[in-house]
Amino acid sequence: MTAGVGTALWAAPEVFMAKKYNDRADVYSLGVVLSELDTCAIPFADQAIGKNGKLDGMAVIKLVTQKRAKPTFSESCPAPVLELAMLCLDYEPGNRPSAADVVQLIQSRIKPALEAY
Repeated sequence: MTAGVGTALWAAPEVFMAKKYNDRADVYSLGVVLSELDTCAIPFADQAIGKNGKLDGMAVIKLVTQKRAKPTFSESCPAPVLELAMLCLDYEPGNRPSAADVVQLIQSRIKPALEAY
């Protein structure tokens, strides 16, 4: 998002709230991508947000900016991946990890868990 390129379903809440945003918006997008990788579906697809139960990007934006919707994860999502994703998907940019923190979490928690898998 900081490059000015993005799609509503992957964008951080602050992008749509006329607030200044930074690299933490990209960290939010990573959390959305982790959901996609876990579920093998586009974000919010299982939530039927919009008219007639069909996914509507504007309805998603509204709910996300109101702090009422997050992408979902499967029950089989590895705990360290889910933990990282939830940190990335925090509604408050200042509560999200930095990119350097994400790397550290991947190396210290996710990589060992996947190697043991």
